[in-house]
Amino acid sequence: RVLTDDRLVQETAFDTNWVVTANFRDEPYLDERFPFSLAAKGLYATNGESVIAKLEMGGGATIYVQLADRIYLHPHSGGVEYGGFRTSDPILLQWEEGGNYQLTLLNGQRRVQLNTIDIPMKLSIGQFRDEAGNVLTFKDLGDGWIELMIPADTTIVHWYDDL
Repeated sequence: RVLTDDRLVQETAFDTNWVVTANFRDEPYLDERFPFSLAAKGLYATNGESVIAKLEMGGGATIYVQLADRIYLHPHSGGVEYGGFRTSDPILLQWEEGGNYQLTLLNGQRRVQLNTIDIPMKLSIGQFRDEAGNVLTFKDLGDGWIELMIPADTTIVHWYDDL
């Protein structure tokens, strides 16, 4: 179906329960059904559980993917706060066996802020470790937010569930 008079915002529903809303405009499109405006040439695709989107947030386009076992957030300009993350660089949180998670950090970032309450894949009591098994420190920012300090030359951090 066509959502705008200029026919540049369209939505398609598939038999697989996926609904894709595409913005073919050169500027963002505000649709109150979505948490942020669709970015210029952006989209929002969901099946009610998973989301693949290019949204306007943090002053620019941001890619957000939430699947059952992973979350990917890639701000293209400026910092963003979404889905339990505050970052200005791409991150990937992926579920591992036994309730553990792997956090992959890109672009040499040394800090990332997480809200363990707002992350769709809830983190329980545990600790962050680098690839060598060293426990990483973090700063409690309040309201569920923590700032994780990343050692130099570290791109992968693991969350180990202590329960």
